[in-house]
Amino acid sequence: MSAQVSVEAALPVSRQRCGELHDENLILRARVAELEQQLGEAQQQAPAAPFSPEPPAGPLPEVTQHG
Repeated sequence: MSAQVSVEAALPVSRQRCGELHDENLILRARVAELEQQLGEAQQQAPAAPFSPEPPAGPLPEVTQHG
């Protein structure tokens, strides 16, 4: 299926969609900045837990299924 649309008809739609995408992009970038700031604050408030590559000693707890 090949549909053709004139440039005159497509241009306003394209501009509108580009504007919408631009707005959405700005909103997402602002949200990322907020989350990065919250993460930085949380990392400053909570001391970093030491990294332990070894699993805790002892047996694993039993897993039971309900149902």
